[in-house]
Amino acid sequence: LPKLAHQNLWVRSIAGGWQLTGILTAQSGGPLTIMAGKDQSGTGINADRAQFVSTDVYGSGACGSTGPCVNYLRPAAFALPAAGTFGNIGKGSLRGPHMVNWDTGLFKEFPLSAERLRLQFRAEFFNVLNHTNFSDPKNGFSSGGFGSITGASDPRIGQLALKFLF
Repeated sequence: LPKLAHQNLWVRSIAGGWQLTGILTAQSGGPLTIMAGKDQSGTGINADRAQFVSTDVYGSGACGSTGPCVNYLRPAAFALPAAGTFGNIGKGSLRGPHMVNWDTGLFKEFPLSAERLRLQFRAEFFNVLNHTNFSDPKNGFSSGGFGSITGASDPRIGQLALKFLF
């Protein structure tokens, strides 16, 4: 930000020379594979996938901005595969919730002498907009709470610091 070189000393010292930084991350949902949760194939590996019954797999509203999210996936759209089969859901064929995150920082250095001594003030905020970023839903079809999301990423976190540079 501008250093305000043509202003008086107090204005330059307080309002000039701030540094602003940030990282904006926007991601579509990660791949999600729906597992049967039981060894329907009889192989002993217990890695069978569920069976598609309907193509309308996401719940109404698909969580919106509320938590815990109990309707991200519709259980009625899936079934256990028949005994001796592996299921027909492809690996990563569905998507979990999207993520939007903005981390930002504000810095200002204050000279302490004509030498190289400086004091740096730092204000940093992670998830500054406090956007709810849900975790993936439970993906085991035969497990309790299938299709529900019970967790989320960290809320807004802020920190202030002073750093002595010499």
